[in-house]
Amino acid sequence: MLSCLRNAGLRVYKFGQKILFALACFLWILSKYGYTMNYRVLLLGLCAWGSLPVLGQESRVEDIRIGGFVGGRIHTCIEQRVKSQDVEHLVEPFRHRGETSLWQSEFFGKWLLGAISSYEYCKDPALLEQIKTGVRSFMQTQTPEGYIGNYSPE
Repeated sequence: MLSCLRNAGLRVYKFGQKILFALACFLWILSKYGYTMNYRVLLLGLCAWGSLPVLGQESRVEDIRIGGFVGGRIHTCIEQRVKSQDVEHLVEPFRHRGETSLWQSEFFGKWLLGAISSYEYCKDPALLEQIKTGVRSFMQTQTPEGYIGNYSPE
């Protein structure tokens, strides 16, 4: 991704994980609708719209918020996908330990990583509380021997 920025002739300071997360969400959304594009053109377009800092304009990563169409899609992703997730449903397989073939243990971890990245971007206190509640529920599934998983001990 950074090589694409260099190739496009952009100098972006402190190009952090939040921007990469937002860009990845946007590209994923476009791919779901069958759109493909030249990424260099996309990055130039984002800079032209003021979505990314450009050419010597230094910004703190913590202060960057993406606006416009892309920012709206990121907001929608966080609100309707990350925050709307029933975390107890993701923790449930760890309580019953009856898994045999569905790999249900990966879903909580994937949601947690996405939720933490989303929180780092939006700083929503309700999302932080949802993350904390999910982690507490998950940690309560640990056995006295230290096992956390969704497969039976047999």
